[in-house]
Amino acid sequence: MFMKYFKKSLVVPMVLLSLSFAACNKDNAVQQETKEKAQIETLRQFLAEKMQLDPSSIGFDQETRKFLLPAESGDYTFEFDYDSVLDVYNRDKNQPK
Repeated sequence: MFMKYFKKSLVVPMVLLSLSFAACNKDNAVQQETKEKAQIETLRQFLAEKMQLDPSSIGFDQETRKFLLPAESGDYTFEFDYDSVLDVYNRDKNQPK
């Protein structure tokens, strides 16, 4: 009898604990996505400043993780890899001015 009660009494706390972990993981995923969007926007501003472009004209492709820069015709013909832009940004940021 005691074992049946003991097993049942553990079910509720275990369910609550797993729900808590699920909520925490969701919060972490949302924070990570927000951080990534902010980083993309920062890099977009950096590219715009260095290339003397309007930041809104620079696109970003999530699938390929590339920044898309417009040509004079208005089409996107130039692509820069996210990691490459991040590397240049970090080097530029760490150089003494």
